[in-house]
Formats: sequence, C-alpha cells, structure tokens
Amino acid sequence: MTKLKIYRKKTLGIEVPYYHTGENESTAIIFLHGNRGSGLMFRSVLTSGLSRKYTLIAPDLPGFGDCVVEDQLLENISWDFLKEVVVEFSNSFSFESIVLCGHSMGGHLAIESINHIKASRGIVIFGTPPVKGMQDLPNAFLPNPNMELLLKAEISDSDIDQLIAGSTEKQTTKEFLKAIVRKAEPNVLKNIYESITYQIEDEVNILSSLRSFPICCIHVKNDPLINYQYLVDLKLPNLFTGKVMVIDGDGHVPQIDYLDEFLDLLKTYMEEVL
Repeated sequence: MTKLKIYRKKTLGIEVPYYHTGENESTAIIFLHGNRGSGLMFRSVLTSGLSRKYTLIAPDLPGFGDCVVEDQLLENISWDFLKEVVVEFSNSFSFESIVLCGHSMGGHLAIESINHIKASRGIVIFGTPPVKGMQDLPNAFLPNPNMELLLKAEISDSDIDQLIAGSTEKQTTKEFLKAIVRKAEPNVLKNIYESITYQIEDEVNILSSLRSFPICCIHVKNDPLINYQYLVDLKLPNLFTGKVMVIDGDGHVPQIDYLDEFLDLLKTYMEEVL
C-alpha cells in the first residue's frame, strides 16, 4: 500500500496540513473534504493505485482536522476566506494540470474556486448539489434532521453519532468518522455558517459557463441528504457522459464505502480530460 505522507503549507497566514501521495510532477488531483471532515476522508483514495499515475493531495481546511486557526485569525474566517485558501493553496504548486475533486461542502468550494485555479483541467463533485443561492437549498437537499446538525456550530456526542449514522451504515466507517468530526472547531464553523448566507455564489451559472472541460457529478443512489431529481433537473449542459454518474449504494461517503466504484469513475474522467 502507498504510504501516506503529511506536509504543511503556509496559506494566508494559516499552516494548512495536507496529505500527499504520488510523484507525478505535472498532474495532480486536489481533494476537498466536506463539512466537519478532513483530508483523511480521502485516505483510501490517496493510498490506492491511483497515486501511481497522478499526484494526490488532500488538505485539512482551516478549522477542520489538524488545521488549527489561532484566535487572532478567527475574525478572518468566512466562506469567502475558505475559497481564497483553496485558490491560494492550489496555485502554490507548479503542476501543469489540476483537477479539483470536492465532497459535499468541498464540492461547493471546488465549484466556486475552479475559475481561479490557474492550472485547472477538470472538476469532480459528489454529495454536492450546485445551487444558484441559498433559496435553492430546500430543493437541493432532502428533508433530513441531520441537515440541522450540519449547520450547528456546537454539537453533542449524541449529535455526532446521529450525524454519522446518517452518512454511512458501515460500523468501521462510523468509528473512523467519529474522530474526524470531533475535531471541527465550533468558532470557525459559526463564522462559516453565518457568512455563507450572503457569500455563496451562483454555482449553477459557474458550472454552466465552463467550456474548457466537462463536469463530473457523482451521486450515491440512496444518499439520504441529496435530492437526485434536483441534480437531474438542473440539466447542466456540459456534464461528463451527459448525465449524473450514479453509484448503486447508500450513504454520503462513497470515497470510503464504495471505494472501487468511486475510483473507477474518477479514473475514467481523468483519462477523458487529460
């Protein structure tokens, strides 16, 4: 198995830890984790055979995982700041080609950052319904009590158990996710949740305007959070294969629970855009 290496990169005043595998000096996939997640959410992807062909990078975003935000920098944290971190971090590398792959919240960050990544050659989103604004959330997401938990800055241990149970049915995945979810910093979350209401961009327009490469949109068939019909009804004009790519399964974390299927789709897309 490929060894997972961790590095740190100073980005907008914050030491951003990132997991790194692969030695391809020209092409990289940068993976962006979801709300209350970390780069470790992509551990199985990074240590897979995919790293023999591409460099794979997964940062811990500010306030998540092991990316600590000092008190004096807390006031800087916002949804826009997270996007700036993604852009600055991605552009600090010298790759000729970068594909952003975002999960859940990370998918929204990927969409809103993609036009500012100098070497961008592709985008993959999963667990991410693109929206025009906050008004689309009721249609983009399914009615689910966990949505309220996702938007709470501070949650209890029982809340964490409920949140994770709604993301996966596999016990090994549940135990793995608990340690990650507990690390999210409440003060950072509070700032992000408050600012996203007025800083979120028209993601549907951003994706519809992309002309350089197709969009790979992956959906787990029985994802308890995402409204599949909403994704279909968007009718994005430049979807890879012309449709939403569906993994037959349950839950919200296919990069863990359906690794082989996820990798197959990612490999196929990479071969198309590069």
